[in-house]
Formats: sequence, C-alpha cells, structure tokens
Amino acid sequence: MGRFTAGNSADPERLERILNAKQRLIGVDTNALDAQVAEKQRTKEAEKAAELLYADLTASHAGQLTLGQLDADAARKEWDKELQTFRSTQQGKAITHEWDLNRPDAKSRDSPARLGDNDPRCGPASLQQFAGEDLQIGERVTAQMKQCKAWWDEQSAIKARQAQQQREQQGAYGEHIKNLDTLQSSMIGQEAAARAELARQVAEANR
Repeated sequence: MGRFTAGNSADPERLERILNAKQRLIGVDTNALDAQVAEKQRTKEAEKAAELLYADLTASHAGQLTLGQLDADAARKEWDKELQTFRSTQQGKAITHEWDLNRPDAKSRDSPARLGDNDPRCGPASLQQFAGEDLQIGERVTAQMKQCKAWWDEQSAIKARQAQQQREQQGAYGEHIKNLDTLQSSMIGQEAAARAELARQVAEANR
C-alpha cells in the first residue's frame, strides 16, 4: 500500500477522520455523539419546562377548586341557616307530620281503652271488660290529691297560728317580767328612802 497524503483524497471530512488518530483507532463519531448529547439536553429542558408548566397549572387548578369549595361551603351554610329560620318561623312543631307521634301530651290527650261497661267501641270480641278494673282511678287520685292538699294547707295554717300565739305569749311574758323588774326596783327605792327617813328621825330624837 502506498503512503496516504493529503493530496490523495478529495473528501476533506474523510481526510480529517483519517488524520485524527483517536477517531481513526476507536471509530467514534464525535459529531453524532455531540448531536445526541445536545438533543438529550434539549429534551430534558423541554421536559423540565413541561413539568413546571404542569405544576403551575395544577397549583392554579387546586387554588380554583379550593376557592370553589369554600364558596360552596359558604353557600351551603347560608342555605342551612335560611332553612332553619324558615322551619322555626313557618314550620312549627305543631304543624309537622310527626307532631301526633312526638307531642309530649299525647298520653293525656288519648282516650282510654274504654269509657265504661256500655262503651259502644267495645264489642263482644274486644275483651275489654275485666274483673277488678278501676275505671275511676283517675278521678279518685285527683280527689285524693285535692284532699291531701287541703289537709296540708290546714296543718300549715294551724302551725302558723300556734307560732303566732307562742310569739305573742313570749312577748306578754317578757313584758310581765319587765313590769315586775320595774316594780321591784321601785319598791327597793321606796324602802331605802323609808329607812333613810327613819334613821334621820332617830337621829333627831337622840339629840
């Protein structure tokens, strides 16, 4: 083989590859590698820019969703408040469908199972007439309660009168003791005056 010189080739790129010992021995296409590296770098930058854009959009959408949820919650609370106000002002318990089931005086307003032995609601098959039942228990209990109240009021009045009499007696006794003390003090004073007068007379007689 003859020696290769620069004048033997008209292809400058081939000539450069031949003259480059490293490229000639290893067979590496540095231009292609540089292009691949640059392409990868551009791809990474594009992906990074897309991720940043996606993150911004996600944050923006999340913020909008949060604001929308807050608005929805506020609207719901306002609606519940208006509903409760309407129910309390326009829909009292007495006009609800469940009032007859939940009213506290339902038992007192309910009719008894039967009103007497001749109650027309109780036929032969009703089995509502039993021995030993007391249909007047309500009236009797009411009468007993009234009687107990009258007795209690009478006893309270008696105790009040006794207490008043006791206070009056104590006051009269105290006044009596006071009068006795006054009389005793007066008698002691009179006795002392009489003794003094007697002593004076005796002294006059002995002169």
